[in-house]
Amino acid sequence: MGFDYHRLPGAIDLRQSEAQAKIRLTPACNHHLVCYCAMLDYDLNKWSEMPAQDQPCCQCIKGPM
Repeated sequence: MGFDYHRLPGAIDLRQSEAQAKIRLTPACNHHLVCYCAMLDYDLNKWSEMPAQDQPCCQCIKGPM
C-alpha cells in the first residue's frame, strides 16, 4: 500500500453500511478514535459534550445513521 501504510494484523474493517454514525468523508475524520467509537456505538456518548481537546475530532461526527 502507499505512504508506508501497513494493515494491522487482525484489524476489523468498519464498513459504512454497518456503521452507527455518519462521519465527514476526509482522511483526518476517517482516522480519529472518537469517530471509530461513534461508528461502533453512536449512543455510547454525547459527542458534542466531549472534553475541549476532543471537540475538533467530534466535529467530524455528523450524526447517527
